[in-house]
Amino acid sequence: LVSLMDAGGRLKDKAGYKEGIRPEKDWGSTAIGEGIAIPHGDPGLVTKPVISVTKLDKPVLWDRVNTVDVIFVLAIQEDSRKYFEQLYQIISDESMVSAIRASRTREEIRNLLCKNTKSVN
Repeated sequence: LVSLMDAGGRLKDKAGYKEGIRPEKDWGSTAIGEGIAIPHGDPGLVTKPVISVTKLDKPVLWDRVNTVDVIFVLAIQEDSRKYFEQLYQIISDESMVSAIRASRTREEIRNLLCKNTKSVN
């Protein structure tokens, strides 16, 4: 996901950003329950905010305690509050998270998210 963010011109330093979200760095604080994690890197390395999502076929042990199967990688800046507000709306909606889990393709996930969020521009 970080490579896609970088290819889209959204990161100043791909390697630095990737290092900041490495599992051994901070997994415990990014698992938020209900099988969801929201890892994030240094906001100073972000040129344009973006949130990427991936759904795993099988849950993985995230922090020695929690398992996750839906991961939202956040590349947001300090002033990207509207992005985080929309993410919160998504992760707070059980039916939305269930629909993401039921999705079989990235297009299904993209369409679901586009249908249920607003442009932040």
